[in-house]
Formats: sequence, C-alpha cells, structure tokens
Amino acid sequence: LNAAAPGDWVTISPDLSKVLVMSQRLSEQTFGAFDPTIGQLVQLWRRARRKNEVPPRPHINEALLLKGFDSFELDTSQQPHKIRYLKQGVQLDFGGIGKGHAADEALRILTEAGFPKSFVSASSSIAAGDAPDDRPEWVFMMENREKEGGGDGGIEQVIQCTNCFIASSGDLYQYLELQGRRYSHIIDPETGEALSNGSFAIVMAPSAALADAYATAFCVMEMEDVRRFLEANADISAMVWKKNGEIMEELALGAYFEAGNKKP
Repeated sequence: LNAAAPGDWVTISPDLSKVLVMSQRLSEQTFGAFDPTIGQLVQLWRRARRKNEVPPRPHINEALLLKGFDSFELDTSQQPHKIRYLKQGVQLDFGGIGKGHAADEALRILTEAGFPKSFVSASSSIAAGDAPDDRPEWVFMMENREKEGGGDGGIEQVIQCTNCFIASSGDLYQYLELQGRRYSHIIDPETGEALSNGSFAIVMAPSAALADAYATAFCVMEMEDVRRFLEANADISAMVWKKNGEIMEELALGAYFEAGNKKP
C-alpha cells in the first residue's frame, strides 16, 4: 500500500480497513494526538535512531505536509474495501494500534476454539480472557521507566484483572539518546518531533487496540487534556507519567485505578 502511486486504488484486507476506520475515530477523539498518517515521520525518526542523529528540520517539515486523513480516500461502499493515496509519498503506520488489534484477534480465536482461560501478550499490549483455575484473576506486572539514576526499569504497577485489555507506551526500550537528551519513538503529530519529556502511559480499555492507541495518545497529550479525557470516558483507566521541567508528574485516573490497585 505504501508503495502505491497516488491515485491508484489498492484493495485492502478487512483487518486493515477496520483498523483504519477505528484510527480515524481515535484521531478525532484525541484531537490528533493519535495519528497513523505520520508514516513518513516515523521512518525519519527510525533512521535517526540508526544513525544516532536528529532529523534535519526541513525533512521533518516536508514529512508534516504528507500527514492527515485528507491525504487518502477510503472506499467502503462494497467488498473488498479499497484505498488510494492522494499525495506522492504518503505512508500509513499502525505501530500505535497494530499490536493491540493483533492481541484482540488472537484472544478471540482462542476463545472461539474453546480456550476462554487465555491471555495474549503482544509486546506492550495484553488481551486477557477468563482467569486460570488456580487464581481469581490474572496478575500482570507492568514495567514503566528506568529507575531514577539509571539502571534497569522497575516494576511500577501490579494489575490484577480478568477479561481485561492493557497497553503501555513510552521510551523504555525504543529511544535515541543524544547530547544528554532522550528522544522517544513516539512522535508528536503536530510538531513532527519525537517526545523528549519522559512520557509513559499504562492504559486499560474495552479492547487491546483501544488501549494501545490511547497509551500512545496520552503520551503526546498535555496532562490536563488527558485528565479531562479520562473524566469524560469512564470506560478508560490510565496512569500517565511525564516530566514538567525536572519534576516527574503522575496522573492516575479512571474507575480501575481508583479501585485500590496501588504500586507495590
């Protein structure tokens, strides 16, 4: 798809169409903080990590011109669905939702095959079904950020739940460290810059795909905007950390995290 010439219709799978439609809705909900149309920016920063250098600002500005849901056209009027890019160089990237969708589908397949007591871990995304026979709930230990002063990441949150969906996002493993500054793999779609404020989020949502996308978006959004979003969406719970100057701020909000699940 990303290699297609502008104007050429490309047939896409039901999975891709579903995730694309979901992504557009999520982008609107998060005021653009989640945006899969920044594929060119993602590629720029991936090359930057390999070369250990920050992308030149003119290259970032060029990539910013290619993002946006007006850069392609999706035809869902008949099966199979089709899409065509409207600009040369447009690229979609589903790194912020793909793992979650895969986890959802894997759990669905396991459940339909007669294994409801299952959980699926797709890196930073988890989809959990019924609890195992020997315990009332699954117990997940979420690692978030490096300990103060360096060293390995520490266990920051123990989550006990059943039939739940969890995702985390941040700069724990994928980052560029240059001249004392740490750049995350998460990109702000508005500026085109990689985040450098130590943002990290753990999210519980009605699906792993949603948790995955919201975790990315909450890292990008201002803390007060995250708070307002969670207050307006009772089915989402989250813990978010990000630096304000030298101070690491923390937000824990939502029915689940207010119900007594505390740090060990």
